[in-house]
Amino acid sequence: MLSDFSAKLATVVQEHPNRAVIYYYENDKQNTIAPKITERETSTLSAQVSDEFVRVVNTALFSLLHQAGVMLEQQLPSLRRVKALVFRLENEVPAIQRQLQALEGR
Repeated sequence: MLSDFSAKLATVVQEHPNRAVIYYYENDKQNTIAPKITERETSTLSAQVSDEFVRVVNTALFSLLHQAGVMLEQQLPSLRRVKALVFRLENEVPAIQRQLQALEGR
């Protein structure tokens, strides 16, 4: 059904996406060139839908990546502090272990 075409396209981000299908019919009784025109128009429509889908997905993806980059940039000072604390803790682990062993030996 055409009514669920967009909904099926949107499932591309889900674990089990659904294939969106466009249904069309041709009236063979109209004239002899109608099937050839319909075939060409079908290919054109399919290419246009595909191109537009890729454009919309790319726009959304790059927007999300930009937002993530801005958020990371805002959090950079905090991330650097956490990094420094982790390295400091790593350097202090041997001393902490020695103190714990000394406490156990008492």
